[in-house]
Amino acid sequence: MAARNARIHDPEIKEYFERKTVQGKQFGIVMNAIKYKLVQRMFAVVKRGTPFVQLRTS
Repeated sequence: MAARNARIHDPEIKEYFERKTVQGKQFGIVMNAIKYKLVQRMFAVVKRGTPFVQLRTS
């Protein structure tokens, strides 16, 4: 559910999803990559001990 919502609402992940699907990647493979990206973000926030900051605004 988190990956699906991120694909719709997060501009960086939305761009990533569109780029990979245009390249011909399968839907499930791209969604697994998005899940991994979200897990990386979560661990980075915990490790730093600071809130998540969206760097890209486009």
